Amino acid sequence: MKKPYFLRYGVGYLVAIVIVLLLWLDSAHCTDVTVFGHHWSTIGKVHVHKHSVTFKVSKREDDNYLTSKDLMGYGKYTMTFKVSLNKSGAVAAGYSYLPYSETEIDVEEQGVKPGEVEFTNWVTPLMGTMCRAEFSAPTKPHTFTYVWIPRRVTYFVDGVKVCEATTTVPSAPANFVFEFYATDDATWGGRWTGAKQRMTVTDFKFEPWL
Repeated sequence: MKKPYFLRYGVGYLVAIVIVLLLWLDSAHCTDVTVFGHHWSTIGKVHVHKHSVTFKVSKREDDNYLTSKDLMGYGKYTMTFKVSLNKSGAVAAGYSYLPYSETEIDVEEQGVKPGEVEFTNWVTPLMGTMCRAEFSAPTKPHTFTYVWIPRRVTYFVDGVKVCEATTTVPSAPANFVFEFYATDDATWGGRWTGAKQRMTVTDFKFEPWL
């Protein structure tokens, strides 16, 4: 099993914790926006439009976040996004997250592996369950969905079920985060190439579990 998501990048792990704390403290360091029917805070190169959000990576240190102000729990999470180049040196992600991975459910695309998505659910930084799925036309928009209910997370790509997890399923409501960041690691995201890349999110929906 790979190192947990935020332990692969210790700095990113700490930054994620800081982001959540800043949201709880209503920090002025974040820009507050409303899109997709929810309130969010942004950090980095995040451009919010009426019906979409664009993230840009052009430097090795770039790390961009769109983090929900509200906690979201059990339910159906649907997101549609695309990555402009899908080249080595970047990771695009949408995920539920609480500090220390008390809750963490990841949807991640590595630039070094175009056409592959990784789904992982965690309950601690050392306890997670992962599956992978492939899809065609990696530079076109795709819809990724997870249905999170007690003791189960089911994952879909473009409406087709690809896997299901019944272990390490979290229970605590969490912030939802979109993140697009640069990498320089052969084992995760790929080596930095200097290529300017863009992630565009065109839809996000959360339907609570009743």
